[in-house]
Amino acid sequence: MVRALYYVLLLIGALKLQAQNNQSYKSDKDLILYLPLNGSVKDESFLHNNCIPYSLEPAKDRFNNDNGAFFFGNNGCIRIENVDNFNNLTSFTLSGWVYLNYYGEQNNIISKVNPGRDFNLQITQDGIINFHTFNNDYIHFYSETKVPLNEWTHIVFTCKRKSFQLYVNGKPENFTIHYENRIVTKKELKLKFFWTGKDLTIGNLYLGAHENFNGILDEIRIYKKALKPKNIEKLFIKESEEKGKMYQFGMYSNEKPPLKDSIDFPQSSVDENKESHSDKENGN
Repeated sequence: MVRALYYVLLLIGALKLQAQNNQSYKSDKDLILYLPLNGSVKDESFLHNNCIPYSLEPAKDRFNNDNGAFFFGNNGCIRIENVDNFNNLTSFTLSGWVYLNYYGEQNNIISKVNPGRDFNLQITQDGIINFHTFNNDYIHFYSETKVPLNEWTHIVFTCKRKSFQLYVNGKPENFTIHYENRIVTKKELKLKFFWTGKDLTIGNLYLGAHENFNGILDEIRIYKKALKPKNIEKLFIKESEEKGKMYQFGMYSNEKPPLKDSIDFPQSSVDENKESHSDKENGN
């Protein structure tokens, strides 16, 4: 009887903690986009932005949950229709988990473009993280280290007026700023965001651009403030309450959900990762 009561109390405590965690992000007014990507593209932020998926395939997330993330390698993207919610930001944070299969010319993670570039967070063909915007010329922020292939990496970029920072796996990342064909310091940089971009997309530069992310994305977040280092570290070390689960599909507004199992990419070579996914699933 005592043991049964203990397990009941333990279950109640776990459910209470999960409810508190859910409430914490749903009541966070600085979190203006949150895509858990657990079988859908539903925005869990308080704004409930309308998000439309194109050419996505389900994949396992870093906790081995089926359909817990999405593969963008077939020119996939998620288009956010409520673009006005992301204009005139004096501060912001872009955050996401990435699983890169191979280095390509464009590996776009989060983009707000057309006309110009409000912001674009991507990985270059050299494996370097690149955040860039446009002010008379392109302004690039390049990381010093490469993003590894075939493993999950947490990437964050923060902006607070004239203060910028890259983070990789919860830790600050060294970077260089390139403007007008030279490396500049933060003090030299005269940065102004024009907020003209009418296309806000995840996993591609814009719909149909063929500049998609070559791999899997998960847990995409945009804040209208620059998160503090301790909060970014918490996002990185955050454990899922669910492991080995299969999420159900939903919220597909323009296409039926794929009728195939999650893609579970092996720890293989770059050339193997370029094979078709049907070949992977059939074992060819």
